[in-house]
Amino acid sequence: MTKWFDMDGTIADFYAVDNWLNKIIHNDTSPYAEALPMFDENEMQFIITALKAKGYEIGIISYAPHNCDLTMLMMTETVKREWLEKFFPYAEKVHIIQHTIPKYKWYKDGDVLVDDEIGNRIEWMKQGGEAVPNYRMLFNFI
Repeated sequence: MTKWFDMDGTIADFYAVDNWLNKIIHNDTSPYAEALPMFDENEMQFIITALKAKGYEIGIISYAPHNCDLTMLMMTETVKREWLEKFFPYAEKVHIIQHTIPKYKWYKDGDVLVDDEIGNRIEWMKQGGEAVPNYRMLFNFI
């Protein structure tokens, strides 16, 4: 079983980066690198340790920008993986995907999605999974 995390707006404060939309529109991936974590490091480490002790794996499912080409997808994946190495080294599985691919495609029985987007959570739950809007709600699973 896996606890899947979204990145932008869930664990990375991407939308607080100045001029993020204009930069992304112009194929500038710097907002992904500049985003600060949206979690307390000690709290997250406690949650992750407790989840792993219960046998859960930790994964990331995060979108690349809307309508991006393959080059931008690859650049985004590189920057997001670097961010994860720096701020969220817990991820055992990482999927950086195009917006045309629904996140629920990675759902397996017992998986949980942490995602700020309600549409992603609804679709996940339609598959039979549980979904929560923020990492603090994972305290309910430990």
